Amino acid sequence: MASRYLYTGVLGDAQLPRLARAADDGLSGFVKDPANPLVLAPPAADITGFSDYSVWREDGRWRQLVAGTRREHGGSVFALSSPDPRAWDHNGVFVDRAGSKVPGAVWECPGYFAVEDTGALLVSVIHERRRRGGLRSGR
Repeated sequence: MASRYLYTGVLGDAQLPRLARAADDGLSGFVKDPANPLVLAPPAADITGFSDYSVWREDGRWRQLVAGTRREHGGSVFALSSPDPRAWDHNGVFVDRAGSKVPGAVWECPGYFAVEDTGALLVSVIHERRRRGGLRSGR
């Protein structure tokens, strides 16, 4: 079976998850899945950032965490699941800035792993910076 890869693709202003598979065992190229994008839009209207994925298989289902931001909530990670990596169900907010006390206007690059029975989530944090006329996200 050829390897499969989840990547971020751009559709208009949205960054959405897409799937590709290796063209062959030598990884000479990739074939984009015709079902792309796998999620047609961020799952809620207040989501203003939605990209970067952490994917694993657990209890017979695929699990996916997507990093981003929500208006009025800041950095957030969203949970999705699927029996097949082509059709994802939104399972809500996995964790956000308020619930975790981790700062940041935007969170990126989630990495989730479990050791024994303890899970850990790593995110890259983009802080808010003051700018004349208001706040903006920045690195």
